[in-house]
Amino acid sequence: MDVGELLSFKPTPTPKRPNEEDSDSDDDQSKASKYRRLGKTKSDYLLHTASIVLPKEPVISDKEREDILRFVETEATEGDVLDETVVKKLVLNFEKKALRNREMRIKFPDQPEKFMDSEIDLHEALQDLSAVATVPDQYPLLVELKCVNSLLELLSHDNTDISTKVVNLLQELTDVDILHESEEGAEELINAMAEAEAPALLLHNLARLDEQVPDERDAVHNTLGIIENLTEFRPELCSEVAKQGFLQWILKRLKLKVPFDGNKLYATEILSILLQTTPDNRKLLGELDGIDVLLQQLAFYKRNDPSGAEEQEAMENMFDSLCCALMEPTNRDRFLRGEGLQLMNLMLREKKMSRNGSLKVLDHALAGPEGRDNCNKFVDILGLRTVFPLFMKTPKRKRILTVDQHEEHVVSIIASMLRNCQGSQRQRLLAKFTENDLEKVDRLLELHFKYMDKVDRTEKEMEVMGPETVNVSAKINDSHGQKNNFECYRCGRRGHLARECRTKNISKHKQSGQKVENSVDNNQKTTMLLSTTEEIMLGKKLNPIWCINSGCTGHKCNDKQIIDDFRRQDAELNLANYDRTQITCTGKVKISVDTGSEERQIDIEKVFYVSDLRTNLLSVAKVTDRGFEVHFRKNDAIVIDNNNKIHMRADRVGNLYYVRMSQNSVNNFEAVKRSIDIWHQRLGHLSESDLKAMAKSSLVHGLTFKSDEKLSECKICISEKQTCTPFPKKRIFVGYDIQSKAYRIHDPTTRKIAVTRDVKFMNETAFRHEYKEILDKEEDTDEEHMRIDFHEPIEKNETKAGRPRKEYHTLKDNTSNSESEFDEPPDQISAGIAMIEPMTWKDIEKRSDLNLWKSALENEYLSQIKNETWEIVPRPKDRKQEAEELDDDGQYLRRLSGGLFTLQLIDRIILEVCTAGPSTVKQRVQRVLSLRGGSLKIIRHVMREYAGNLGDAGSDDWRQQEQQHILQLVDKF
Repeated sequence: MDVGELLSFKPTPTPKRPNEEDSDSDDDQSKASKYRRLGKTKSDYLLHTASIVLPKEPVISDKEREDILRFVETEATEGDVLDETVVKKLVLNFEKKALRNREMRIKFPDQPEKFMDSEIDLHEALQDLSAVATVPDQYPLLVELKCVNSLLELLSHDNTDISTKVVNLLQELTDVDILHESEEGAEELINAMAEAEAPALLLHNLARLDEQVPDERDAVHNTLGIIENLTEFRPELCSEVAKQGFLQWILKRLKLKVPFDGNKLYATEILSILLQTTPDNRKLLGELDGIDVLLQQLAFYKRNDPSGAEEQEAMENMFDSLCCALMEPTNRDRFLRGEGLQLMNLMLREKKMSRNGSLKVLDHALAGPEGRDNCNKFVDILGLRTVFPLFMKTPKRKRILTVDQHEEHVVSIIASMLRNCQGSQRQRLLAKFTENDLEKVDRLLELHFKYMDKVDRTEKEMEVMGPETVNVSAKINDSHGQKNNFECYRCGRRGHLARECRTKNISKHKQSGQKVENSVDNNQKTTMLLSTTEEIMLGKKLNPIWCINSGCTGHKCNDKQIIDDFRRQDAELNLANYDRTQITCTGKVKISVDTGSEERQIDIEKVFYVSDLRTNLLSVAKVTDRGFEVHFRKNDAIVIDNNNKIHMRADRVGNLYYVRMSQNSVNNFEAVKRSIDIWHQRLGHLSESDLKAMAKSSLVHGLTFKSDEKLSECKICISEKQTCTPFPKKRIFVGYDIQSKAYRIHDPTTRKIAVTRDVKFMNETAFRHEYKEILDKEEDTDEEHMRIDFHEPIEKNETKAGRPRKEYHTLKDNTSNSESEFDEPPDQISAGIAMIEPMTWKDIEKRSDLNLWKSALENEYLSQIKNETWEIVPRPKDRKQEAEELDDDGQYLRRLSGGLFTLQLIDRIILEVCTAGPSTVKQRVQRVLSLRGGSLKIIRHVMREYAGNLGDAGSDDWRQQEQQHILQLVDKF
């Protein structure tokens, strides 16, 4: 046999003979088929399997098991760290696979089997590259290696599996949480994607995706996620995204007649994002007939409620988008021509869930000078019959808006119509307030007092808590651009609620902590014990709130009334400022807290009463001693147990963490009052000794309390027992009374002259020297003179009948008798004549010496300019007027969120109705204000402030007209 024949020799293939090991490894199905081939029955097979004895314990020893576990753990922990070298390898491998696939597709365009392997390798390389999303610090390296451009080029790949994989990878790379971990890397990545026109490439890929295919449907969802991430991290990209065609795609997607799904919900969310802060996008939406598209989509909910929470959210997103679009004047006309007013009016009448959104849309459509045509049209379509029932009573069923938000929108709609309606429409509107014995005027005054009290409470909170509490309370409502600070329990981020969450695929996100909590008993109580006598910072006592303090060694309370089961204890507390204060008692406090998912009752034991504390303190040390964990985060802190159950949540205010109290916390504080305090109040603030005597003698049925209970400090009793001396008031001496021996005193505040003898001159000696010619000559002013103060006169009675004679305090003249003191003639001499100085420029215009005032003011301004006291500069476009300038703490915004904006709208309606309506309306307003302790000055002050803080609303001409109109109403009122 030669060599060639030997090399070409191939043995005849024969079937491999199965051995016993192979037969033992067969599965049950192969064994059953084997028995059928041999002609055995099923019963024989069952008998055979039953005869096999399986081992009950593993055949490996304990030592071998430990070695295996150690090996697995080592393999799991050992891996390549994603440093610069590893990232370069991943990028080069990806570039290599992509280049190989491109070459194979060019070489074999009609033979898929030739380039299929290369595409599988490319898909695996993309999968490996997704690991870079965990290290945003390496994003600049991706940009430097041109990897981002290569990824975006693959969006146009012929194989949609590759393009969808690229979309998934980009969504992971642009995740907002990942981007915020490295600001530098995020900037590099976003810049690279913007320069490569990533939105346009993503849109081109969207056009060829079929949402009937699950993978491609997910790719659509991830594409929208990329757009959301880009615009959230850099809002200025909203305009570029819209210009590159995303608005057209969203409107087209909304018009598709397909069953509702998550992608439609996400599309409505992206639409509202693109319109929120970009006026150009609002104009573009109107040019694309987007107003009609939104009205067509919302018309379905006129008589139908959404089928689920996601569809309800999509409906709210479309309402929000419509509100944003109506901020452009040109879109108001499109909304009117598209019969949007009729649709919103029908939604209000149908009483479906769409009522809340239609109310917000009407508020935006009728506001401002651009809403004049809409206001007149709304009255013509009988909209007053719809709005005023909502004004008289806030609906309770199917309510999404809060009571304050609902009332604000309704009041704003009425105020806009009063400002914009003319002719017969205005008369019909004013006539509504005179119906049914002025019941709508009474409702208007009721709302005035409600929001006046709310504004007062807000201002008191700001005075007590300081400017740092701006971010704690409720913020400005949605219709005025508010962004609250609530935490979403779907995605865990702050700034929106769960129903407003943009995360639509819940299964792709981690479960919230509240789901873990629900698996444990919700009625479990938490008890935190402590004992301490350590230092703490003292401050001013504010209100019964609790602060989580890591530097405090024990729980301390500043309110004795909320401490239950207290025991007397005399101890000293060393403070951090080396001062000391007394600890008088210790006990237990019950508080009700809000964890975010539920309200929990917390029992805090061994709480020390320290009256000098600024706020109540919870000790982190004592909480952790009880087995709990305290996690401090950027915006809040939580207290959890070993099962990760949240027992307490605290919001960060400034540099402190305040426990989030529940709505029932006030009731809990009242419930812990001691029995002796309750009986003290019931029996007309009876003393402690009398109470105990009555209880001992059993004079009152049910009067029982512990013998060692002590009566707490009663603020009412203390205030009633206090006495005070009146403060002297500054007045101006204008002369003597000709009918009695008294002085004529002018009061600048009331502008009245009073006759009195209770006077004390501030500079009596100089006064006597300058005006001694008009003093009584019979009075001896050389040796001693009378000085009269505001103290009570001395009553002197020398056991004579009749009324005692009043004698006043006299003081010797302690001034120097030196003649040189008054050698020089006085610079100024007062004529002793009472004059009323003008208070405003309008008062000056009415005076005869107007030219003198003008010249004096002109000289004052010229001197300030000459001395460079200040200089006149043009107001920047983004700078508001002086009256609207907010301090750094945002206190004016805090007042707006506290009900000031609604109060301004209500008071404006009161002014409009009182000045334009019949006289009976004004009489009713004045009578109710006087009966309930109100004042017309309050309304005038609120409206003057409102006129001064119109800001940049509308054009300059409209703002000036509006301010002038409001001031005219105030003057007439």
